[in-house]
Amino acid sequence: MIQIPSRNKIRMIKTILFLTLQNKKIQLITKFFVYYLFMRYKEAHQEKNVDIYFRGKRVFFLASGFVSLCLAILGIFLPVLPTTPFLLLSAYCFSRSSRKWHLWLLNHRYFGKIIRDYNERKGVTLGIKIFALSFLWITILLSVIFVVESILLDFLLISIASFVSAHILKLKTLRD
Repeated sequence: MIQIPSRNKIRMIKTILFLTLQNKKIQLITKFFVYYLFMRYKEAHQEKNVDIYFRGKRVFFLASGFVSLCLAILGIFLPVLPTTPFLLLSAYCFSRSSRKWHLWLLNHRYFGKIIRDYNERKGVTLGIKIFALSFLWITILLSVIFVVESILLDFLLISIASFVSAHILKLKTLRD
């Protein structure tokens, strides 16, 4: 890698060359060389700013990927949070930030198959639909019967479960 001299070194080189060289052609070449070194110095500092921008963007997508992955894992146990959309969001975020985490997610024993099926074949398997619907309705009904005391919240939970069920049923059913 070429080290780029600082501005003081460039001034020093320029002064020495102009004092020692009296030929106009050599002075022109020297001016071009000094200008080239200065432009390389300037470009190097601009590239550092661009790297900071891309690093910030990468960190943002990586953090978003982990947050959406955590929400997807919570969505397995909480019927109000959908699992598949958060898994798809985390796959997208990891694809924009880290190849390592993207491949880990795609090759994951449980999550990878869901993401691949949804991305490649635009659907989910019958087993996943049955599991999602049964877990959704069991937890919603347990919440309505034992936890929530307000009729309005009961209605809200059943409405949410109905819309999520409609969405799951609308997805294309894939065969294994």
